[in-house]
Amino acid sequence: MRPTGRVVLAGGGTAGHVVPALALADELVRRGVPREAILFVGSSRGQETRLVPQAGFELWTFGIRGLDRGRWLAAIGRICRILGAGGVCLWRFLRQRPAVVVSLGGYACLPASMAAVVLRIPILVVNLDVVPGVAARIVAPFARAIAAAWPGSGLPGARVTGLPLRRAIFEAAQDPLGARRKLGVPEERSLVAVVGGSLGSRRINQAVFGLVELWRSRSDLAIWHVVGERDWPERPRIELAEGGLFYRAVSYQEEMGLLLAAADVVVGRAGAGSIAELAAMAKPSILVPLPNAPGSHQERNAALLAHAGAAVVVEDRALDAKTLARVLDELLSDRTRLKEMAESARGIARPHGAEELASMLEDVVGR
Repeated sequence: MRPTGRVVLAGGGTAGHVVPALALADELVRRGVPREAILFVGSSRGQETRLVPQAGFELWTFGIRGLDRGRWLAAIGRICRILGAGGVCLWRFLRQRPAVVVSLGGYACLPASMAAVVLRIPILVVNLDVVPGVAARIVAPFARAIAAAWPGSGLPGARVTGLPLRRAIFEAAQDPLGARRKLGVPEERSLVAVVGGSLGSRRINQAVFGLVELWRSRSDLAIWHVVGERDWPERPRIELAEGGLFYRAVSYQEEMGLLLAAADVVVGRAGAGSIAELAAMAKPSILVPLPNAPGSHQERNAALLAHAGAAVVVEDRALDAKTLARVLDELLSDRTRLKEMAESARGIARPHGAEELASMLEDVVGR
């Protein structure tokens, strides 16, 4: 049953939360839900402030942040901000009663989810990581249905749907050579794509800057480095001789599908969106889980691909230029292994997450 009221997609902070929400929104529009009937609710500090308006959807934001567990006074203040944002959502929802609230995790999903609980608006919880976060565990008992991107979430009654991915990812996968040409990457070189997340990763960035110095004379390789917005102003200006290493640094990769389609190996963190895209695109990877991530969810995400044989995991503390050079050389010199890793990634992919999740949402609204 297609929703007749507004659909609220609550969550955000990082692109890993926002992009799956946008993929679901695109699928709903494809099924006939008016674009203006879809509302995003998130944080004024998150990637949603840029990505959602670009996609043409309405966005409410609140000045809230995640809990600082090491500082209890700051944590109390942030809880009060979340509660205050929940009160604003409650008032607004009373005036324009939504048909459903989709809670996509992260602290930014809590205000809309709390308001939905009070007003008895149906809630669909979507757990994007292998391990459910605090927000998902808080909201799950009040949900009418729960979707999990991967098996083993531990959330009661969760249905495994896969993570919603935008159609552009799959369109780019059909033409790797065309993707290289659009990016301007030499066709005869092996391409290493480095993606440290929407904000970037200082540890990965430093290792890659050192790697470029080690490999500056390599005429067989190309590195496409997504530095991230946080470290972009501090990046070193690297001068490379013509005919040596091809190196391109960008602050943010708008068309991630193109880069993944073109890459031979991907180096990056192990966020929920990243591992889903790597699996869907059948890409071998070197994963460096973010240390101290809540619930060690990035370690669990990375282990999912590593156990399948699709990824090599390097601990954050062990990563430097020489380590990265060694692991990359081992992979790039063994084409048979790269092919096996790609097939292993493809074997655990769940490419229809957006469609399955949209169908679940229609079921929730129709009950």
